[in-house]
Amino acid sequence: MSADCLIISNIDTSSDSRRKKSRTANSVRAQLRHGIDLLKKRQGDLWSIASSLREGRAMQRILGEQNSLLIEDQPRDWSVSTVINYVRAGRQVPTMTQENAGRYITWLNDITLNGVILRDYLARNDLSTEVVQTFGFESDDRINRLLQDGPACVVISTTFITLDVMLALKDVRERVARYSPHSKVVVGSSVLKWYTGNYPEIIPTILDHCDFIIDDSQGFDTLCRMVKALKRGEGVESIPNLIYRKWGRVQRTERKPEGITIDHLAPDWGRWIPQGYPGRVTIQTSQGCPFPCRFCDFRLMNRTDYKSVDVLRKELRSLKAIGVTKVDFVDDLFTLPEKRLISICQMMLEEEFNFSWYCLSRSTGLKEETIRLMADAGCTLVNIGLESADPTVLENMNKRTDVSAAYEQVERFSRYGIAVMANIILGYPGETDDSIGRTIEFLNKSTVDAYFLNLFQVGRGTDTDTAEFREEYQLKGEYVSWQHRTGSAREMAGKIGSFVSGVSDDVLRVGGLEDMQMLMNSGYTRKDMASMAAIMKGLAAWERGAPIPPQDSERSGALLSRLGELTPGNLS
Repeated sequence: MSADCLIISNIDTSSDSRRKKSRTANSVRAQLRHGIDLLKKRQGDLWSIASSLREGRAMQRILGEQNSLLIEDQPRDWSVSTVINYVRAGRQVPTMTQENAGRYITWLNDITLNGVILRDYLARNDLSTEVVQTFGFESDDRINRLLQDGPACVVISTTFITLDVMLALKDVRERVARYSPHSKVVVGSSVLKWYTGNYPEIIPTILDHCDFIIDDSQGFDTLCRMVKALKRGEGVESIPNLIYRKWGRVQRTERKPEGITIDHLAPDWGRWIPQGYPGRVTIQTSQGCPFPCRFCDFRLMNRTDYKSVDVLRKELRSLKAIGVTKVDFVDDLFTLPEKRLISICQMMLEEEFNFSWYCLSRSTGLKEETIRLMADAGCTLVNIGLESADPTVLENMNKRTDVSAAYEQVERFSRYGIAVMANIILGYPGETDDSIGRTIEFLNKSTVDAYFLNLFQVGRGTDTDTAEFREEYQLKGEYVSWQHRTGSAREMAGKIGSFVSGVSDDVLRVGGLEDMQMLMNSGYTRKDMASMAAIMKGLAAWERGAPIPPQDSERSGALLSRLGELTPGNLS
């Protein structure tokens, strides 16, 4: 019997074939074609389009140089986990499959929250589902069989709109057209809702690779109504919150925000995860963030809503019953309100869950006894939104944090055995060499274990994008093409290398929270990661060209050998 809906929870955008497509799409010829298309559509004048293309190429070159490693002549986005996998595969980039993934550090086998919530909600509305956890990684034969069964729709919950994701959507659409031409392809998420509202020009491109966009930050009821209508062979024009194309023109149905509470979205985990599941499980206990940081768009995507402790207790009980031991709380801000955090930790101790868990936190705002309680309840990693250690930049961001208090809170996390990863934003208005130096000093003098360095991006709809802010800081441009009173994107991107080289050898630069989580899930300790930090720093190569010089190749080979000798939890 065919499923009513086929859910694609994740898409592997890291495969070599998709990277080649991405590089092709980023080539000069492809960008020129894009510029000609824009001119034909009258979406800009020749000068502005040429300037935009030139700036994009320059930024691509600068960022590539500043993030280069002495490993391959071929440019690649290296992170700690990808370098370790490179070594484990015999110094080549591995092709991961379901059969060999256990040898590597990867998220590809993880069951993710979005697919579980969708499946659970549809089931409660009498709709049957099948799930493809990761398209591009799971067996093609299984995916093809599921499509040949003829589901009413194929739904993709996508959290990022990047070139790689666009190419992946194209691959999904082509597969559906081949094996189930009557199935409709649907995409949606709170992030996608934000993008379609603030970047409407991307809507036609997305619709080139799907049939419908769900135009709501939740969209669960919209999807249920849509699947039922498609099953009955009915039209969807009366269903709210849809964007689609008809007779070549983009159409929108009536907007009706759904307003489903987060308590109502808590899934029955035991129904969807197998007994003894060894991976990590992601749980969301709240939506939104109450703090008004000017650069942030996450807080604007969802209204603030908190799951009750009793509902969370039931959810965690179901996870413990099936043998789950690792939990990742994916709230935008898990640690505040502090009173609620204390209640959750006390509940986890009462229930003796014994989970190892991670969360996102502000860099300040917690008492020492609360941090001790977090550690007692199983917290092993916090990702803090430090952003900067310069008071002026923090004030410009409206962060409402204090650097001395951040030092103290990070030290307390470390004292109680909780690893700390800090998010850093480089280049925010007001950034100078002195402010950069203060952030580097914080990383060197504090007990931070790892950091993720982001180049500032101007996001539409954020408080950085207001006319008042732009005028005050002489900010022009958007995304990664900008300039302001104290610098430009090009200048700040060119400082990444000196930033990384200025950080202590025992502070690990990671490719994001997921990189850090995967390392810890694989058994690497804080001490292990300090050892990795020196090796990764030794592999860094600022502004190198290809091929790698023989002396550098020999040095990098020795460093990779050292990395290959390291064993999780038992590094020399």
